[in-house]
Amino acid sequence: MADSDKQLQASMKSEFEGKIDSKLKVVEAIKENIEKAVKYKETYDKRMGENKTEVAERAKVLLSSINDTVSELNSDIEKKREKDFQELDKYCEEIQNKITKFKKQLDYFKLVFGSLPDDDDIVQQFVKDSTPKLDEMALSVKMDFPKPLKLTSSSSIDVKTCFGKIEEDLYFSPIGEEKPKYRSKLEVERRFKPEPNRSSIFGIQIRPDGKAWITTINYRILLVLRTGQIYDECMVKFLPVFTAVNKYGNLYCSSGTSSIIRVKKDFDMEEFTNLSPCKTFGLHVTNDEHLLVCLEGPQRSKVVKYSEMGMPVQEIMLDMDNEPIFKVPKYVTENASGQICVSDEGHLIIVEPSGKKYVKYKPTDETWIGKSLIVDKFDNLISSECPLKIRPQNIHIMNSKGENVKTFKLEGPKISGVNALAIDYQYDDPVMWIGTPLGDVIIAEFVNKDI
Repeated sequence: MADSDKQLQASMKSEFEGKIDSKLKVVEAIKENIEKAVKYKETYDKRMGENKTEVAERAKVLLSSINDTVSELNSDIEKKREKDFQELDKYCEEIQNKITKFKKQLDYFKLVFGSLPDDDDIVQQFVKDSTPKLDEMALSVKMDFPKPLKLTSSSSIDVKTCFGKIEEDLYFSPIGEEKPKYRSKLEVERRFKPEPNRSSIFGIQIRPDGKAWITTINYRILLVLRTGQIYDECMVKFLPVFTAVNKYGNLYCSSGTSSIIRVKKDFDMEEFTNLSPCKTFGLHVTNDEHLLVCLEGPQRSKVVKYSEMGMPVQEIMLDMDNEPIFKVPKYVTENASGQICVSDEGHLIIVEPSGKKYVKYKPTDETWIGKSLIVDKFDNLISSECPLKIRPQNIHIMNSKGENVKTFKLEGPKISGVNALAIDYQYDDPVMWIGTPLGDVIIAEFVNKDI
């Protein structure tokens, strides 16, 4: 064999062996993928186990809430029964007393009448004198008999709605780790000043149509587009400090006084309710379109739920032991579980839907004060601080146990605090609207995109 042929054969052999080695490396890499898949299965299985634990914990909460509600309803039934029975017993006693009294009078008339002498004039005179007295004897006792209670409930009970829904966790990565839900920092999309001169933003609420209600210290209510353009505005005679919006786009406003004003989409205004002598603070519209109101009363503070007609639906003030739940509730919101979340003098108070059972947390971040409390799509609580000092401002994100999940630093010129927070879900990526004491509105992206 010629040398050239030997070299060619050696080259072919080397090249072929190289390809084999390359494929072996691919095989080894595939083996690593199998190992990753096995590890992923373990992590996946662990997460699914956590799902079951969460369902069980949710069941405990719901069962506890059901038991509390049963106790409360039974207590209402017994109170009503006791009150009505007292009225019925009193009614029977009054009748019996009248029967005894009238029977004595009638027996007396009968006795006297039977002992009269056989003299027509005397008999006629006695009858004449006694008849008006007999006619005046009111033998009837009027009473509107009390009606028993009746349980009125929906014909269908959707337990799944109470539990929540199970869906794929898009933030669970292929390597078995959870992708961060939040960005590392706020990505400012836009910063603008709705009022050119001296101003301070009090409230921001996103309407269902994507427009934002913005209230300011200058007694103005603005309707603003995401571009920063003023769509409409009006002057008001009250200071719109605390605000909330319902599914129709109507705005509720409180000035820290007893009155709550409802502003309709066309700026038509009316007094929703007047809760004198209480002062009203934080507002929030629940998923079932009830208005939660933080109230500071002359004796006790409370959170009250009102219907769309302004009628009280639920009062949250005392716990199961008749002890006060709140000191000075300032901001309120509701999470996906229907729990009412309240910031109260540096504490986070989570109240079960029954309104009697609650947990009080001291958030792990010492700078937390719970201003402008809202809930995001992950069911975490977002709140701010407002020290009125030019420095980086904290926007806290924490879970419903007061544990810190994320803290954003809001930095920039003339940032002395955050008065208002709102989340706009109109587009694929939600954005946070931030209102400052010096009149700026900042729109920022804060959530990572879904995988």
